[in-house]
Amino acid sequence: VSQPQGGGPIDADVDVFVAQLGSEGTGDITATLKFQSKHLAWAALVPAPPIGSCNPLTMAVTHVSSYNTLVGTSTVCIPAGKYWVVASAGVFPTIGQSPTFPCAEGLCLITISFTPGCVDPCDDPNQSCFMPHSLPGCGDPEDCCEQVCAADPYCCQVEWDNSCAAQASSLCNAPAPPNDLCENAIEVSAGTTSFTTFLATARGPALPLECDEGDGLSFTNDVWFRYSPSRAGPVMISTCGSATFDTRLALYTGACEDPLLIACDDNDPKCLESGFSSTLELDLACGVSYLIRVGGKYGVDGVGELLIAEQGKVACCDPDFNRDGVVDGDDLGTLLGQWGACPGCDADFNDDGTVDGDDLGSMLGFWGPC
Repeated sequence: VSQPQGGGPIDADVDVFVAQLGSEGTGDITATLKFQSKHLAWAALVPAPPIGSCNPLTMAVTHVSSYNTLVGTSTVCIPAGKYWVVASAGVFPTIGQSPTFPCAEGLCLITISFTPGCVDPCDDPNQSCFMPHSLPGCGDPEDCCEQVCAADPYCCQVEWDNSCAAQASSLCNAPAPPNDLCENAIEVSAGTTSFTTFLATARGPALPLECDEGDGLSFTNDVWFRYSPSRAGPVMISTCGSATFDTRLALYTGACEDPLLIACDDNDPKCLESGFSSTLELDLACGVSYLIRVGGKYGVDGVGELLIAEQGKVACCDPDFNRDGVVDGDDLGTLLGQWGACPGCDADFNDDGTVDGDDLGSMLGFWGPC
């Protein structure tokens, strides 16, 4: 291997491996290079030269770095054939001059894999450039992907993360989010939902004084979600560790014209190290439609994920045995018919093998429309 300055082979600690990635002349492949090292080091994929010669590192089709065991990953579209996987200490493309390459300590891991064919990371119109996702690239709007990846190749080689979405919003004239207004709240359920507040307005109701945790009551660049629990009981609603900005949360019931505030949170103490995120933890009821408001303070915006975790043991309509949309006397009759030892029975809501007062109490808690 020769360094890009044009010199010939050098005497340095460098490892070279041969990887046969498909058969020559069979078309393009999608190759993924992963590299993990305790010490600062890099790995590169270089077309294999003829026997007895070497290729400069400037011919590398991709390279990755690693430090402190963080995994560097790159995905690239290349012709099938034979390649060298080159690894060395330091920063690419400089080959480390240290007498002992860190892999000698058994602390490096190189993985190279491939699949036939190539997919243009900028060619999927179903992937919004303004929302993070685990795949590389995006396709909506057109030409935005190329602009972002020219500035940050990671976005087209590994994944379209929060940073890529933020760059897209800055470079590609992002529109206001579709759920910018309460009237356009997006329906969500338990799990995680990606969101963006870039270019969102602030048209929600003012917060009461009891929501002031020391940073005032500013609630800007907010977006809205509508949520109906599938389980009654404890529910956690959070942006903890997932947002790129200082978030604020509020929960309401009622209509958008005059929503009733149920709870609010500015800074969750458990999330301060991950960027002043917010969390709501409270008991919610079945059959109620809630409005979740997510935003920032002082005009800050960004992207993140909204987590909804339901912790109730009984689903809202489990006691509605005849599935007529209401828990009533007919369902109570079914429960009483299973009273006593009854392992596996529908009315044994706590799965203790017996239908008893505990299960009756659970049913009464869901009494009415479900």
